[in-house]
Amino acid sequence: MPEGKVFLMGDNRGNSADSRYHQDVADGTVPVADVLGVVVDGSRPVFTVVPLVVMSGLLALPVAAGLGIAALVARRRAARRPAQAWPVFGAVGPVEGPQG
Repeated sequence: MPEGKVFLMGDNRGNSADSRYHQDVADGTVPVADVLGVVVDGSRPVFTVVPLVVMSGLLALPVAAGLGIAALVARRRAARRPAQAWPVFGAVGPVEGPQG
């Protein structure tokens, strides 16, 4: 292979127009300067942990928004309702507070 050139292989070997199918120009090689990115080994733990953390954060946002909306609705409904006295169990008749 010539210096400063790379031979590219596609990840879908059965349906990839990689260097194997461009043998007519420079034996299918491409100048290194034309390469825009490189594939990084995905078996490292950081590549599996980071997406999980990001996805859990993205799932937490709608849950938090839903809980906030539910609390707002509950407060508005409680504000419309007249105040009710707390029931006193075991009392017979009206219960009076302390006499001052």
